[in-house]
Amino acid sequence: MEIDAPGDAASENQIEQIDLHRWLTMSSSDYRRLTSGTALRRASRWQLLRNAAIAAGNCGDSSLVEPLVRLLSNSKYPIVRGHSAWALGRYRSVDAVRALDQAIFDEADSEVRIEIQHAQAEQLNHEADETKE
Repeated sequence: MEIDAPGDAASENQIEQIDLHRWLTMSSSDYRRLTSGTALRRASRWQLLRNAAIAAGNCGDSSLVEPLVRLLSNSKYPIVRGHSAWALGRYRSVDAVRALDQAIFDEADSEVRIEIQHAQAEQLNHEADETKE
């Protein structure tokens, strides 16, 4: 069974694919619809968003930069913003670099700012490695 959006029915651990773009843009109503009557309800919305951000950072799909940028700038959850920054640090796109550069000035949470700085450093390290090659 393929699950491509929050709100689709899951059946007996038969998840083959998750559409991370849809999970990264999951609204509160999407969360309630997805988790209603399931064990997923044990995970809060911020936990699912954080996990989706981690998965997005690991998968390397550049189409996920835009929803990660939105989470970094708009999520009310600092932990989601921090993990979105981490994920963006793994991308080499201009949009990811710009989002991190802007977020370092806009972010009020000190722990999220530290994560943004780490993400920027990771981007610089990869640029330096590419220059050596």
